Amino acid sequence: MELEDLEFVGKGLITDPETGIQEKIHMTVDMDLCQVVLRLETEVKDGNVYPKIEIKDVAFTLNPKTYNVQGEGDLPLYKQHKFEEGVKTWLSQQLTQREREFHSELQRSEREIMATFAFKNDFKSSLG
Repeated sequence: MELEDLEFVGKGLITDPETGIQEKIHMTVDMDLCQVVLRLETEVKDGNVYPKIEIKDVAFTLNPKTYNVQGEGDLPLYKQHKFEEGVKTWLSQQLTQREREFHSELQRSEREIMATFAFKNDFKSSLG
C-alpha cells in the first residue's frame, strides 16, 4: 500500500554554541514515497475469529529538493544557513528511526481497532 501527500513538519529552537543565541527553526519536508507492506490473517480466540492485519514493513523516501527549513532570529545569515543545512542532514539520518516509530504506531492502532470486534460462528453438531 502506498500513502500519498504526507509530510514531516516540525519546529524548534537551535542554540549557537559559540554565542548562545537561539534561532527558531521551522521545517516541512514532503515525503516522496511512503510504502506500507501488510499481511492479512485471522486469529481464533475463545471461539471467535478475529481479523488481523500485520504491518510487515514501512519505507519512507524523502526528496532533498523538497526540504524547506527556515530559521528566524538574530543569527548572521551564514550561521543561519549552516543550521538549516544541519537540520536537513539530521532529518536524513533520522529517517530509519521515523520509519520504526510509524510502524510501531500503525501496529498498535491496528491491534486496538481489531480487538474491538470479532466474528463469532457457533458450530452445532447433531449426532443421532
